[in-house]
Amino acid sequence: MKHIKTISLPVLIVAALILNINSAYALKKAKVGKAVPAWKEGYLDIHFINTGTGESTFIIMPDGTQMLVDMAGAVLTPEEDPMWIKPLPNDSRRPGEWINRYVARCMKWTKNEKIDYVSITHTHGDHMGNCPDRLPKSPKGNWKAMSVTDVLDGNKVGKLVDRAYPDYGYPNDMRENIPIANYLKCAKWHVATGSLKMEKFVPGSDKQFAMLYDAESYPEFSIRNIAVNGQVWTGQGLETKCAFPDQSEFEGRGKGKEPSPAENILSSVFKLSYGKFDYYAGGDASHNGAEYFDWKDVETPIADAVGCVEVMKANHHGSKDANNDYILRTLSPQTVIINVWRNVQPTGGIRKYLGPDVNDGKADLFMTNLLPETEESFGDDMSRVLSKQGHIVVRVAPGGDSYSIIVLRDSDESMKVTGVYGPYYSR
Repeated sequence: MKHIKTISLPVLIVAALILNINSAYALKKAKVGKAVPAWKEGYLDIHFINTGTGESTFIIMPDGTQMLVDMAGAVLTPEEDPMWIKPLPNDSRRPGEWINRYVARCMKWTKNEKIDYVSITHTHGDHMGNCPDRLPKSPKGNWKAMSVTDVLDGNKVGKLVDRAYPDYGYPNDMRENIPIANYLKCAKWHVATGSLKMEKFVPGSDKQFAMLYDAESYPEFSIRNIAVNGQVWTGQGLETKCAFPDQSEFEGRGKGKEPSPAENILSSVFKLSYGKFDYYAGGDASHNGAEYFDWKDVETPIADAVGCVEVMKANHHGSKDANNDYILRTLSPQTVIINVWRNVQPTGGIRKYLGPDVNDGKADLFMTNLLPETEESFGDDMSRVLSKQGHIVVRVAPGGDSYSIIVLRDSDESMKVTGVYGPYYSR
Protein backbone atom coordinates (compact mmCIF):
# COMPACT_ATOMS: atom_id res chain seq x y z
CA MET A 1 0.00 0.00 0.00
CA LYS A 2 1.33 3.43 -0.91
CA HIS A 3 2.35 5.49 2.11
CA ILE A 4 0.27 8.66 2.52
CA LYS A 5 2.06 11.50 4.21
CA THR A 6 0.01 13.35 6.81
CA ILE A 7 0.05 17.16 6.88
CA SER A 8 -0.43 19.15 10.06
CA LEU A 9 -3.31 21.60 10.44
CA PRO A 10 -1.02 24.67 10.70
CA VAL A 11 0.65 23.73 7.40
CA LEU A 12 -2.74 23.39 5.74
CA ILE A 13 -3.81 26.81 7.05
CA VAL A 14 -0.63 28.43 5.74
CA ALA A 15 -1.09 26.73 2.37
CA ALA A 16 -4.67 28.00 2.19
CA LEU A 17 -3.54 31.55 2.97
CA ILE A 18 -0.90 31.38 0.25
CA LEU A 19 -3.53 30.13 -2.21
CA ASN A 20 -5.84 33.04 -1.37
CA ILE A 21 -3.00 35.54 -1.74
CA ASN A 22 -2.08 34.10 -5.14
CA SER A 23 -5.76 34.03 -6.19
CA ALA A 24 -6.03 37.75 -5.55
CA TYR A 25 -2.85 38.51 -7.50
CA ALA A 26 -4.65 40.09 -10.45
CA LEU A 27 -6.69 42.34 -8.18
CA LYS A 28 -3.70 43.52 -6.13
CA LYS A 29 -1.59 44.25 -9.20
CA ALA A 30 -4.26 46.08 -11.21
CA LYS A 31 -4.25 49.75 -10.23
CA VAL A 32 -6.47 52.56 -11.45
CA GLY A 33 -4.56 54.86 -13.79
CA LYS A 34 -1.95 52.22 -14.64
CA ALA A 35 -1.85 49.85 -17.60
CA VAL A 36 -3.52 46.52 -16.94
CA PRO A 37 -0.96 43.92 -15.77
CA ALA A 38 0.03 41.31 -18.31
CA TRP A 39 -1.70 37.94 -18.39
CA LYS A 40 0.40 35.17 -16.88
CA GLU A 41 0.34 31.45 -17.52
CA GLY A 42 -2.22 29.68 -15.35
CA TYR A 43 -4.62 32.63 -15.44
CA LEU A 44 -7.71 32.80 -17.61
CA ASP A 45 -8.52 36.12 -19.29
CA ILE A 46 -11.84 37.02 -20.92
CA HIS A 47 -11.65 40.43 -22.65
CA PHE A 48 -14.83 42.18 -23.81
CA ILE A 49 -13.45 44.55 -26.43
CA ASN A 50 -15.53 47.70 -26.80
CA THR A 51 -15.58 49.21 -30.28
CA GLY A 52 -19.06 50.67 -29.84
CA THR A 53 -20.23 48.56 -32.81
CA GLY A 54 -21.34 45.26 -31.26
CA GLU A 55 -19.66 42.34 -29.49
CA SER A 56 -16.15 40.93 -29.56
CA THR A 57 -14.61 38.71 -26.89
CA PHE A 58 -10.97 37.64 -26.72
CA ILE A 59 -10.16 34.68 -24.48
CA ILE A 60 -6.69 33.68 -23.29
CA MET A 61 -6.80 30.16 -21.87
CA PRO A 62 -4.50 29.14 -18.99
CA ASP A 63 -1.87 27.65 -21.33
CA GLY A 64 -1.89 30.61 -23.75
CA THR A 65 -4.30 29.19 -26.32
CA GLN A 66 -6.22 32.13 -27.81
CA MET A 67 -9.80 32.40 -29.00
CA LEU A 68 -11.73 35.30 -30.54
CA VAL A 69 -15.53 35.12 -30.35
CA ASP A 70 -17.27 37.52 -32.73
CA MET A 71 -15.89 40.66 -34.33
CA ALA A 72 -18.06 43.70 -33.67
CA GLY A 73 -18.48 45.58 -36.89
CA ALA A 74 -21.82 47.26 -37.49
CA VAL A 75 -20.68 50.03 -39.82
CA LEU A 76 -23.58 52.46 -39.92
CA THR A 77 -24.29 56.16 -40.17
CA PRO A 78 -26.66 58.11 -37.88
CA GLU A 79 -29.07 58.28 -40.82
CA GLU A 80 -29.10 54.47 -41.11
CA ASP A 81 -29.46 53.91 -37.38
CA PRO A 82 -29.88 56.98 -35.15
CA MET A 83 -29.71 54.75 -32.05
CA TRP A 84 -26.16 53.61 -32.79
CA ILE A 85 -23.43 54.52 -30.30
CA LYS A 86 -20.41 56.19 -31.92
CA PRO A 87 -17.43 53.91 -32.74
CA LEU A 88 -14.56 53.66 -30.27
CA PRO A 89 -11.86 54.75 -29.74
CA ASN A 90 -12.86 56.80 -32.81
CA ASP A 91 -13.82 56.36 -36.44
CA SER A 92 -10.30 56.69 -37.86
CA ARG A 93 -10.12 52.90 -38.27
CA ARG A 94 -12.60 50.13 -39.00
CA PRO A 95 -13.87 48.10 -36.02
CA GLY A 96 -11.96 45.04 -37.21
CA GLU A 97 -8.73 47.03 -37.27
CA TRP A 98 -9.27 48.19 -33.66
CA ILE A 99 -9.94 44.58 -32.65
CA ASN A 100 -6.73 43.45 -34.34
CA ARG A 101 -4.74 46.07 -32.50
CA TYR A 102 -6.26 45.17 -29.11
CA VAL A 103 -5.59 41.47 -29.67
CA ALA A 104 -2.02 42.21 -30.78
CA ARG A 105 -1.33 43.89 -27.44
CA CYS A 106 -2.58 40.81 -25.61
CA MET A 107 -0.48 38.55 -27.82
CA LYS A 108 2.65 40.26 -26.54
CA TRP A 109 1.80 38.79 -23.14
CA THR A 110 1.33 35.24 -24.38
CA LYS A 111 4.08 35.21 -27.04
CA ASN A 112 1.55 33.31 -29.13
CA GLU A 113 1.33 34.91 -32.58
CA LYS A 114 -1.74 32.98 -33.66
CA ILE A 115 -5.43 33.33 -32.90
CA ASP A 116 -5.97 29.61 -32.47
CA TYR A 117 -9.75 29.80 -32.77
CA VAL A 118 -12.13 32.33 -34.31
CA SER A 119 -15.79 31.63 -33.63
CA ILE A 120 -18.73 33.53 -35.16
CA THR A 121 -21.88 33.05 -33.08
CA HIS A 122 -24.21 34.16 -35.87
CA THR A 123 -24.17 36.22 -39.03
CA HIS A 124 -25.30 39.70 -37.95
CA GLY A 125 -23.20 42.79 -38.59
CA ASP A 126 -22.68 43.62 -34.93
CA HIS A 127 -21.01 40.21 -34.51
CA MET A 128 -19.09 39.80 -37.79
CA GLY A 129 -19.33 43.08 -39.68
CA ASN A 130 -21.29 44.24 -42.68
CA CYS A 131 -20.01 45.46 -46.02
CA PRO A 132 -21.68 48.58 -47.33
CA ASP A 133 -20.35 50.11 -50.52
CA ARG A 134 -18.20 52.62 -48.66
CA LEU A 135 -15.91 49.93 -47.19
CA PRO A 136 -12.64 49.49 -49.09
CA LYS A 137 -11.52 46.40 -50.90
CA SER A 138 -9.20 44.12 -48.94
CA PRO A 139 -5.53 44.24 -49.97
CA LYS A 140 -5.49 40.43 -49.84
CA GLY A 141 -8.18 39.74 -52.44
CA ASN A 142 -11.43 40.66 -54.13
CA TRP A 143 -13.58 41.14 -51.02
CA LYS A 144 -14.59 44.04 -48.80
CA ALA A 145 -12.68 44.81 -45.58
CA MET A 146 -15.49 44.13 -43.09
CA SER A 147 -14.70 43.09 -39.51
CA VAL A 148 -14.35 39.34 -39.94
CA THR A 149 -12.24 39.71 -43.07
CA ASP A 150 -10.03 42.27 -41.31
CA VAL A 151 -9.37 39.67 -38.62
CA LEU A 152 -8.69 36.86 -41.10
CA ASP A 153 -6.51 39.08 -43.29
CA GLY A 154 -4.61 40.62 -40.38
CA ASN A 155 -3.77 37.57 -38.28
CA LYS A 156 -2.60 33.99 -38.36
CA VAL A 157 -5.76 32.02 -37.57
CA GLY A 158 -5.81 28.31 -36.85
CA LYS A 159 -9.48 27.33 -36.96
CA LEU A 160 -12.59 29.27 -38.03
CA VAL A 161 -15.91 28.02 -36.69
CA ASP A 162 -19.41 29.23 -37.57
CA ARG A 163 -22.94 27.92 -37.26
CA ALA A 164 -23.63 27.18 -40.95
CA TYR A 165 -20.51 25.63 -42.51
CA PRO A 166 -20.23 24.10 -45.09
CA ASP A 167 -23.51 24.51 -47.02
CA TYR A 168 -24.96 27.69 -45.44
CA GLY A 169 -28.47 26.42 -46.10
CA TYR A 170 -30.18 26.50 -42.69
CA PRO A 171 -32.88 27.54 -42.29
CA ASN A 172 -32.72 29.13 -45.75
CA ASP A 173 -30.04 29.66 -48.39
CA MET A 174 -27.68 32.26 -46.92
CA ARG A 175 -25.12 32.50 -49.72
CA GLU A 176 -26.79 35.38 -51.57
CA ASN A 177 -26.64 37.58 -48.48
CA ILE A 178 -23.98 40.16 -49.38
CA PRO A 179 -22.02 40.20 -46.09
CA ILE A 180 -22.05 36.39 -45.88
CA ALA A 181 -20.95 36.02 -49.50
CA ASN A 182 -18.15 38.51 -48.83
CA TYR A 183 -17.07 36.62 -45.69
CA LEU A 184 -17.05 33.27 -47.49
CA LYS A 185 -15.00 34.62 -50.37
CA CYS A 186 -12.33 35.71 -47.90
CA ALA A 187 -12.46 32.59 -45.72
CA LYS A 188 -12.24 30.18 -48.66
CA TRP A 189 -9.22 32.04 -50.01
CA HIS A 190 -7.43 31.69 -46.67
CA VAL A 191 -8.28 27.98 -46.50
CA ALA A 192 -6.96 27.45 -50.03
CA THR A 193 -3.78 29.47 -49.64
CA GLY A 194 -2.81 29.01 -46.00
CA SER A 195 -3.24 26.88 -42.89
CA LEU A 196 -6.75 28.04 -41.95
CA LYS A 197 -9.28 25.29 -41.23
CA MET A 198 -13.05 25.76 -41.16
CA GLU A 199 -15.58 23.78 -39.13
CA LYS A 200 -19.22 23.88 -38.14
CA PHE A 201 -19.94 24.52 -34.45
CA VAL A 202 -20.67 21.13 -32.87
CA PRO A 203 -23.21 21.23 -30.01
CA GLY A 204 -22.28 18.96 -27.13
CA SER A 205 -18.57 18.87 -27.95
CA ASP A 206 -15.98 19.73 -25.32
CA LYS A 207 -13.09 19.18 -27.74
CA GLN A 208 -13.71 21.71 -30.51
CA PHE A 209 -12.03 24.54 -28.57
CA ALA A 210 -9.47 22.53 -26.63
CA MET A 211 -6.23 23.97 -25.22
CA LEU A 212 -3.35 23.36 -27.61
CA TYR A 213 -0.10 24.01 -25.75
CA ASP A 214 -0.20 22.54 -22.23
CA ALA A 215 -3.65 21.09 -21.67
CA GLU A 216 -2.36 18.34 -19.36
CA SER A 217 -1.36 20.96 -16.79
CA TYR A 218 -4.93 22.30 -16.62
CA PRO A 219 -7.32 19.31 -16.60
CA GLU A 220 -9.91 21.42 -14.80
CA PHE A 221 -10.37 23.68 -17.88
CA SER A 222 -12.89 23.01 -20.64
CA ILE A 223 -15.22 24.68 -23.11
CA ARG A 224 -18.48 22.84 -23.62
CA ASN A 225 -20.55 23.69 -26.69
CA ILE A 226 -24.16 23.98 -25.53
CA ALA A 227 -26.35 24.85 -28.50
CA VAL A 228 -26.54 26.01 -32.11
CA ASN A 229 -29.30 26.08 -34.75
CA GLY A 230 -31.82 24.91 -32.15
CA GLN A 231 -29.81 21.78 -31.28
CA VAL A 232 -29.27 21.84 -27.51
CA TRP A 233 -26.94 19.60 -25.52
CA THR A 234 -28.80 17.18 -23.21
CA GLY A 235 -25.97 16.91 -20.69
CA GLN A 236 -25.07 13.39 -21.83
CA GLY A 237 -21.98 12.82 -24.00
CA LEU A 238 -22.52 14.44 -27.40
CA GLU A 239 -26.28 13.93 -27.30
CA THR A 240 -28.47 16.85 -28.39
CA LYS A 241 -32.16 17.51 -28.75
CA CYS A 242 -33.72 19.78 -31.34
CA ALA A 243 -35.78 22.59 -29.85
CA PHE A 244 -37.21 23.67 -33.24
CA PRO A 245 -39.80 22.19 -35.62
CA ASP A 246 -38.62 20.31 -38.68
CA GLN A 247 -37.34 22.60 -41.43
CA SER A 248 -40.22 21.49 -43.66
CA GLU A 249 -42.60 23.28 -41.31
CA PHE A 250 -41.09 26.70 -41.82
CA GLU A 251 -42.83 29.57 -43.56
CA GLY A 252 -42.48 29.75 -47.31
CA ARG A 253 -42.84 26.00 -47.75
CA GLY A 254 -46.62 25.91 -47.78
CA LYS A 255 -49.73 27.59 -46.44
CA GLY A 256 -50.07 27.62 -42.69
CA LYS A 257 -46.41 26.88 -42.00
CA GLU A 258 -44.59 28.39 -39.04
CA PRO A 259 -42.09 31.23 -39.60
CA SER A 260 -38.43 30.35 -39.87
CA PRO A 261 -36.27 30.87 -36.77
CA ALA A 262 -34.65 34.29 -36.73
CA GLU A 263 -30.87 34.46 -36.90
CA ASN A 264 -30.48 35.41 -33.23
CA ILE A 265 -31.93 32.20 -31.81
CA LEU A 266 -29.65 30.17 -34.08
CA SER A 267 -26.61 31.56 -32.20
CA SER A 268 -23.87 29.23 -31.02
CA VAL A 269 -23.71 28.97 -27.23
CA PHE A 270 -20.94 27.67 -24.96
CA LYS A 271 -20.01 27.31 -21.30
CA LEU A 272 -16.39 27.75 -20.24
CA SER A 273 -15.27 26.09 -16.99
CA TYR A 274 -12.04 26.44 -15.02
CA GLY A 275 -12.23 24.57 -11.73
CA LYS A 276 -15.17 26.06 -9.81
CA PHE A 277 -15.40 29.02 -12.20
CA ASP A 278 -18.02 28.94 -14.98
CA TYR A 279 -18.71 31.48 -17.74
CA TYR A 280 -21.72 31.52 -20.07
CA ALA A 281 -21.76 33.06 -23.56
CA GLY A 282 -24.88 32.74 -25.70
CA GLY A 283 -24.47 35.21 -28.56
CA ASP A 284 -27.87 36.72 -29.27
CA ALA A 285 -29.95 33.80 -27.96
CA SER A 286 -33.38 35.09 -27.05
CA HIS A 287 -37.07 34.28 -26.65
CA ASN A 288 -38.45 36.72 -29.23
CA GLY A 289 -41.83 35.51 -30.50
CA ALA A 290 -42.26 32.85 -27.80
CA GLU A 291 -45.68 34.27 -26.96
CA TYR A 292 -46.85 32.95 -30.35
CA PHE A 293 -44.57 29.93 -30.82
CA ASP A 294 -43.21 28.15 -27.75
CA TRP A 295 -40.18 26.85 -29.62
CA LYS A 296 -38.88 30.39 -30.12
CA ASP A 297 -37.85 30.43 -26.46
CA VAL A 298 -34.41 28.88 -26.92
CA GLU A 299 -33.17 30.31 -23.61
CA THR A 300 -35.10 27.87 -21.40
CA PRO A 301 -33.60 24.63 -22.80
CA ILE A 302 -30.19 26.31 -22.91
CA ALA A 303 -30.50 27.21 -19.22
CA ASP A 304 -31.20 23.58 -18.31
CA ALA A 305 -28.02 22.51 -20.10
CA VAL A 306 -25.82 25.22 -18.55
CA GLY A 307 -26.72 25.41 -14.85
CA CYS A 308 -25.14 27.84 -12.39
CA VAL A 309 -22.33 30.17 -13.53
CA GLU A 310 -20.17 32.89 -12.01
CA VAL A 311 -20.13 35.22 -15.04
CA MET A 312 -22.87 35.58 -17.64
CA LYS A 313 -22.56 37.51 -20.86
CA ALA A 314 -26.09 38.84 -21.24
CA ASN A 315 -27.90 37.47 -24.25
CA HIS A 316 -28.63 39.86 -27.13
CA HIS A 317 -27.00 42.92 -25.52
CA GLY A 318 -29.51 42.95 -22.68
CA SER A 319 -32.45 43.51 -25.04
CA LYS A 320 -36.02 43.01 -23.84
CA ASP A 321 -36.47 39.87 -25.98
CA ALA A 322 -33.71 38.05 -24.12
CA ASN A 323 -32.55 36.97 -20.64
CA ASN A 324 -35.87 35.59 -19.46
CA ASP A 325 -36.61 34.91 -15.81
CA TYR A 326 -35.84 31.22 -16.14
CA ILE A 327 -32.34 31.56 -17.56
CA LEU A 328 -31.42 34.27 -15.05
CA ARG A 329 -32.73 32.19 -12.15
CA THR A 330 -31.05 28.99 -13.38
CA LEU A 331 -27.66 30.52 -14.18
CA SER A 332 -27.83 32.74 -11.07
CA PRO A 333 -24.70 34.70 -12.07
CA GLN A 334 -22.59 36.68 -9.64
CA THR A 335 -21.72 39.14 -12.39
CA VAL A 336 -23.37 40.02 -15.70
CA ILE A 337 -21.54 41.63 -18.63
CA ILE A 338 -23.72 43.58 -21.08
CA ASN A 339 -22.24 44.54 -24.45
CA VAL A 340 -24.09 47.70 -25.43
CA TRP A 341 -23.84 49.32 -28.86
CA ARG A 342 -27.21 51.09 -29.24
CA ASN A 343 -28.93 53.60 -27.00
CA VAL A 344 -31.88 51.25 -26.44
CA GLN A 345 -29.68 48.67 -24.70
CA PRO A 346 -30.24 47.28 -22.22
CA THR A 347 -34.00 47.54 -22.71
CA GLY A 348 -36.82 46.57 -20.40
CA GLY A 349 -34.92 47.92 -17.41
CA ILE A 350 -32.24 46.13 -15.43
CA ARG A 351 -34.22 45.18 -12.34
CA LYS A 352 -34.64 41.63 -13.65
CA TYR A 353 -30.87 41.15 -13.31
CA LEU A 354 -31.00 42.31 -9.70
CA GLY A 355 -34.02 40.37 -8.43
CA PRO A 356 -33.87 37.93 -5.50
CA ASP A 357 -33.88 34.95 -7.88
CA VAL A 358 -30.58 36.02 -9.43
CA ASN A 359 -27.82 35.01 -7.03
CA ASP A 360 -29.98 36.07 -4.07
CA GLY A 361 -30.27 39.57 -5.49
CA LYS A 362 -26.51 40.14 -5.36
CA ALA A 363 -25.58 40.19 -9.04
CA ASP A 364 -23.26 42.99 -10.16
CA LEU A 365 -23.62 44.48 -13.64
CA PHE A 366 -20.90 45.74 -15.98
CA MET A 367 -21.68 47.50 -19.26
CA THR A 368 -19.34 48.40 -22.09
CA ASN A 369 -21.38 51.53 -22.89
CA LEU A 370 -24.33 53.32 -21.34
CA LEU A 371 -25.74 56.55 -22.68
CA PRO A 372 -27.10 59.18 -20.24
CA GLU A 373 -30.66 58.99 -21.57
CA THR A 374 -30.71 55.23 -20.99
CA GLU A 375 -29.17 55.55 -17.53
CA GLU A 376 -31.83 58.03 -16.43
CA SER A 377 -34.56 55.45 -16.97
CA PHE A 378 -32.98 53.04 -14.47
CA GLY A 379 -33.25 55.26 -11.39
CA ASP A 380 -32.04 53.69 -8.14
CA ASP A 381 -31.21 50.41 -9.90
CA MET A 382 -28.02 52.05 -11.18
CA SER A 383 -26.41 51.40 -7.80
CA ARG A 384 -25.68 47.82 -8.89
CA VAL A 385 -24.11 48.86 -12.19
CA LEU A 386 -20.42 48.96 -11.32
CA SER A 387 -19.19 50.00 -14.75
CA LYS A 388 -20.92 51.78 -17.59
CA GLN A 389 -18.02 52.46 -19.97
CA GLY A 390 -14.93 50.64 -21.15
CA HIS A 391 -13.32 47.37 -22.15
CA ILE A 392 -14.10 44.75 -19.49
CA VAL A 393 -11.60 42.07 -18.46
CA VAL A 394 -12.56 39.05 -16.39
CA ARG A 395 -9.31 37.69 -14.93
CA VAL A 396 -9.58 34.28 -13.28
CA ALA A 397 -6.89 33.13 -10.85
CA PRO A 398 -5.07 29.81 -11.38
CA GLY A 399 -7.36 26.91 -10.60
CA GLY A 400 -10.51 29.03 -10.93
CA ASP A 401 -11.28 29.61 -7.24
CA SER A 402 -11.54 33.38 -7.62
CA TYR A 403 -11.65 36.12 -10.22
CA SER A 404 -11.60 39.87 -10.52
CA ILE A 405 -13.10 42.26 -13.06
CA ILE A 406 -10.93 45.01 -14.45
CA VAL A 407 -12.37 47.86 -16.53
CA LEU A 408 -10.09 49.55 -19.06
CA ARG A 409 -10.24 52.92 -20.76
CA ASP A 410 -11.65 52.59 -24.28
CA SER A 411 -11.09 56.15 -25.53
CA ASP A 412 -7.50 55.31 -26.49
CA GLU A 413 -5.20 52.27 -26.73
CA SER A 414 -3.42 52.70 -23.40
CA MET A 415 -5.27 49.78 -21.73
CA LYS A 416 -5.23 51.86 -18.56
CA VAL A 417 -7.36 50.65 -15.67
CA THR A 418 -10.41 52.71 -14.69
CA GLY A 419 -11.84 50.28 -12.14
CA VAL A 420 -11.02 47.06 -10.29
CA TYR A 421 -13.72 44.90 -8.71
CA GLY A 422 -13.54 41.78 -6.59
CA PRO A 423 -12.15 39.38 -5.83
CA TYR A 424 -15.25 37.29 -6.41
CA TYR A 425 -15.09 33.72 -5.17
CA SER A 426 -16.32 30.86 -7.35
CA ARG A 427 -19.05 28.68 -5.91
